[in-house]
Amino acid sequence: MSRMRDDVWRARGGRDAYTKEPRTRILEGDQNVDHVLEVQIVEHAALDLLRTNHELLNRFRDTVNAPPNLNVTARRVNQAKRGPFTAALNRLRKYDGGLREVSVEQLARSGRARWLVDEGVWANIEHQAVVSYDDMVLKMGEARLTRAQTVVMDDVMDNLHRTLEKIHIM
Repeated sequence: MSRMRDDVWRARGGRDAYTKEPRTRILEGDQNVDHVLEVQIVEHAALDLLRTNHELLNRFRDTVNAPPNLNVTARRVNQAKRGPFTAALNRLRKYDGGLREVSVEQLARSGRARWLVDEGVWANIEHQAVVSYDDMVLKMGEARLTRAQTVVMDDVMDNLHRTLEKIHIM
């Protein structure tokens, strides 16, 4: 994992994309490699569509696990970030279309991640999620896929976009 962490630091210019802190300000033992677009959100949006095509699933997994969708951040930030996304996903699963949509930021603000919102870190987290999504769209658009795979991947990216819209990231 150390090699991956070094690759992510290089890709991020030696800074935590959420806090803007340089690598030297985060103790090495406190550094977590974090998925910018949470894996749970990506799986919610994509897994059913990709389940039957292992080649496409592997290509997508490689894109999700590549440095443009990763960030090295402090453990405290990583742990606080996860909760609001989990809550948003739980709401989507339980009430999809049945309740007024609540932004993931509102969930962060009303929970233990409030400090991320108060310190302006949450805005960076959301911005990086959009940047990661855009990068995934670009990478998958450049991939050499069959017509059938392209149709499936377009559906995956559309579904991921709709999911991000429902939690007010996009």
